[in-house]
Amino acid sequence: MVLRNKVERTHRVIETEKLIVKNQPVSVLEVGAGDYSFDYLLSKLDSNIRWHKLDFAPPCDLKVDLNVENINLPLENKSYDMIIITQVLEHLLWPQSVLIELHRVLKDDGVLIGSVPNIVSLSYRIKWLFGGIPSCASSGNMPERLSLTAYHNEEKIIAGHVIDFNKKNVKQLLEYASFSEVQFYKTGLFWGCQILPAFLTPITLGSNLLFEAKK
Repeated sequence: MVLRNKVERTHRVIETEKLIVKNQPVSVLEVGAGDYSFDYLLSKLDSNIRWHKLDFAPPCDLKVDLNVENINLPLENKSYDMIIITQVLEHLLWPQSVLIELHRVLKDDGVLIGSVPNIVSLSYRIKWLFGGIPSCASSGNMPERLSLTAYHNEEKIIAGHVIDFNKKNVKQLLEYASFSEVQFYKTGLFWGCQILPAFLTPITLGSNLLFEAKK
């Protein structure tokens, strides 16, 4: 059994919902949906929508280990017009490999929606300033008492944060995987609770980097 972290309904989640509904997809691949699936939005989308969940452990429709260097997803080319990957890339040793595969299975007019923690958010800058390490900082598969980012099963740690992201390297990573028209959206500042709303927080200071990219 995989023990998962609780996901709060922050402004990051709310703004992601808006992007999904705005694009009105008819076929969705949601990567890493075990923590928090956006499939409750189905009532606001096309009634004939096809929505598949991919993750490293149940609950999901397709079980795939994403932490391999040469990944090959068992999916056909141009299968989906929307791919959602939120709070996943920071757990991957080779995120570029996963993104390249997602680019392959995305339709030509499709959209990728994703998010990652922002290592240079305002709250984390304050933490660094006083000699602390932010809770989202990469910590690998260290024991639970030394890491706030790891998933674990009943036997061992299996998926802590291994990469730290800021806006610049997220954009560079997406462009490396051949995505284009990368746009970022405000998510607000979260520190135990929603301290600042999305509309009051610059993108580069927000707790998360929410992005949309085209094929």
